[in-house]
Parts: sequence; structure tokens; C-alpha cells
Amino acid sequence: MTLNSEISGRIRDYRPRLPHRQWAPVADQVRATVAATAPATCYEVRRLLYAVGRLAV
Repeated sequence: MTLNSEISGRIRDYRPRLPHRQWAPVADQVRATVAATAPATCYEVRRLLYAVGRLAV
């Protein structure tokens, strides 16, 4: 399934309120995980990004 451009943009542009040194090592994996799972869930992308990002950090 392909994500629409709005959802893709939200995933690409997501920046959490974490120090860069914590976010940078996991950012690509978090974005890839959310992009892969977003179409199969009922959760908003911003909530997925937050949850997956916190778990990854």
C-alpha cells in the first residue's frame, strides 16, 4: 500500500522534542517502521511516530 503525500510528509518531517544526539541514531528506523505499519493500523501517524520514537530511544 502506498501512503498519500500528506502522511509521507508528516513522517519525513517529524522531529521529536529530544536532543539530536538521541534522535539521530534511531530516526530512519522509526520513520521506516511507521511508514510500514501506518496503513495497517487505526492510529494517527503522529501517535505512531511518538510511540515508536520513544520506544526506540
